[in-house]
Amino acid sequence: MTPLPLLSFLTLTPLVGAAVIAGLDPKHRLLARGLGLFFNLLAFGLAATLWANFNTASGEPQFVERYDWIPSVGVQYFLGIDGMGLLMVLLTSLIVPFGLLASWRVEENPRGFVSLLLFLPLNGLVSLYVISALFGLFQGVFHCRTDISYQCNRRIDTWQHMSLHV
Repeated sequence: MTPLPLLSFLTLTPLVGAAVIAGLDPKHRLLARGLGLFFNLLAFGLAATLWANFNTASGEPQFVERYDWIPSVGVQYFLGIDGMGLLMVLLTSLIVPFGLLASWRVEENPRGFVSLLLFLPLNGLVSLYVISALFGLFQGVFHCRTDISYQCNRRIDTWQHMSLHV
């Protein structure tokens, strides 16, 4: 465990920023954009801190945070990041501020735009890269998706085969 829960801070920073911006008065367009850029750069700073403290010699997940969440079922709050995940987090936290700057002139509901820009790419992708275990959900979803895709492809192949011989 790390003394400072950097991964939790990195995951929650865009979420808090999106909530703050969504709660602003619609008249404060410039404030919404400025706060969006602030929270984006704060997330980038946290990602850069992870990058600076990352041990490249270790192949294990680093900055691990593990807490019992629902012990009776065996559910844990478990975050950790490996080298590829860290690279993706750093890249995401670097690109999103540029996206915000490129869309600075959006006039229609900038408050909603900026809060969704914080929430979806930053919070969503960063969470995806650092969550180590979530009820086995990802494994189950990908297995089901693969199975459904396989079944659909078998049916399409069968239909194509049948149409060729008609």
